[in-house]
Amino acid sequence: MESLAGQFLVASTELNNDFFAQTLVLVLQHSEQGAAGIALNKQSESPISDIWPQLIDLHPDFSRELVRVGGPCEGPIVAIHDCVEFTEVPLLPGVAMSVQPENLERLVARGIGQIRVFSGYSGWGPGQLEKEVERGGWYSIRATADLVYEEPAEQWRRACDLFGTEIIAPIAGNVFPTDPSLN
Repeated sequence: MESLAGQFLVASTELNNDFFAQTLVLVLQHSEQGAAGIALNKQSESPISDIWPQLIDLHPDFSRELVRVGGPCEGPIVAIHDCVEFTEVPLLPGVAMSVQPENLERLVARGIGQIRVFSGYSGWGPGQLEKEVERGGWYSIRATADLVYEEPAEQWRRACDLFGTEIIAPIAGNVFPTDPSLN
């Protein structure tokens, strides 16, 4: 399989486990050794200002924007952003990644541009992602900056619209409502 780095993974309705149901993942790296990405549309209930003192011994007044949950794997705090001067890893036009504390501090303190802060990441071992794609759990599409920075509630649905209706079509007669209380 060709590398999916820089692509979106759009969860199909077959992938209906607790975390990845209706998820849009930006693939950061993908090789024979495995893959890593950031789930873009999962929010925590913690604002950036609540986690910041854990990273840096400063207590500035940050916005109340919520930290997003990048995946079920523990990892460093990651910022996905469009600020060229603090870019550590360019991902695609208008989208970069930073993990160094000094860059995170500058990005969040600056408070301008597109910045999303994530805790955790999504990871796959060697061959695992390829098998999940092969079984129909994920669809891949070219990543775009506008969808990276879209509101979380809209990201998965907009990605499905870009891909086509087969991604959200009922599987084997099963219907998966977006509101579980409808079951």
